[in-house]
Amino acid sequence: MEAETKKVYLSRYQKVREDDLKRGRFGYAKLQWKNREFFIQKRLIHLGRHSTNTDADVDLGEEMNLSRKHAAIRYNEEKETFELEVLGKNGAFVRGVLITKDQPPIALANRDLIQMGDNVFFFLTPQDQAFHEDLAKKAVKKRRAPRANGQGRGTSKRYADR
Repeated sequence: MEAETKKVYLSRYQKVREDDLKRGRFGYAKLQWKNREFFIQKRLIHLGRHSTNTDADVDLGEEMNLSRKHAAIRYNEEKETFELEVLGKNGAFVRGVLITKDQPPIALANRDLIQMGDNVFFFLTPQDQAFHEDLAKKAVKKRRAPRANGQGRGTSKRYADR
């Protein structure tokens, strides 16, 4: 006879298993890469290039085409949705559309594909089953956001021989 998993309620929308709570595997939303995940556990997070001089919540690596604070994801209480604001000069792709820092924040929907530099990841909400499982890892392998020049990998001569 298996012991029943105790549920903890973070909000009226989200139930969390007690063991996930202990491991920090909970949040208002989740960013899912192919090989890692980040649970959004506060209403404002910053994403950016790795640096000792910045306090980005999500480390996007050491790519020089990313700013130390490249973007912010915040919860807009008036609209009751998460929004992505681009802070870096090279922008980001959301749903295949280039968003630049001079544009207003864009509302994020469940399963939005986001690309910043070579980082490609999904934005997931707790209502989605993929939030709780590793289904998003499989989906990231299948989908690629477009490159800034409009071409995907393998279309240039540089990649033709590979």
